[in-house]
Amino acid sequence: EFERANGRVSDQPYDIDGIAYRNVMALFGSETRERIIVGAHYDTAGIQPGADDNASGIAGLIELAYLLGREDLSIQVELVAYTLEEPPYFRSQRMGSAMHAASLKRAGVQVRAMIALEMIGYFRDEANSQDFPFPFLRAFYPHRGNFIVVAGILSEGILVRRVKQAMRRATPLPVYSINAPRWRSEEHTSELQSPCNL
Repeated sequence: EFERANGRVSDQPYDIDGIAYRNVMALFGSETRERIIVGAHYDTAGIQPGADDNASGIAGLIELAYLLGREDLSIQVELVAYTLEEPPYFRSQRMGSAMHAASLKRAGVQVRAMIALEMIGYFRDEANSQDFPFPFLRAFYPHRGNFIVVAGILSEGILVRRVKQAMRRATPLPVYSINAPRWRSEEHTSELQSPCNL
């Protein structure tokens, strides 16, 4: 699909315990000093079918590829389908995203922003269908799971607000944001189930 969208496609293979895994990457736009990364993982945990977590993110990544393939971009954008983001490799250096980040660092690539598309398929319009990792969040977010969340770490508040504002201009769905310390944002933002945890 990345090739059909006119992306310059490559694989990032790596081996863990004798088993081969790979990230699939596509570059769009001319080479620039900085790069924007947009990623989603294509693995799932346990016996779950993974429709929301995270086939929905991969579907969003593919759609984005077709949109980018028609644009004259001012900055290079790299789309990445990551492997091994779920347990038992979650939060380890064996995750596809960790392997990719390390390769970018080795190559001296300057990353302006990284956006992870995570669980963008969740939607519930019933009352009290939204769950929260902390009860006090109920005071700030809707009780229906029919909104988009842009989540980031505390130091990326400006970036998170810019993405939220751009999304509000592009969709009739309500868009909210949250910034949390790194350890909290990684652990709990996926629990704020919504159409989009970015």
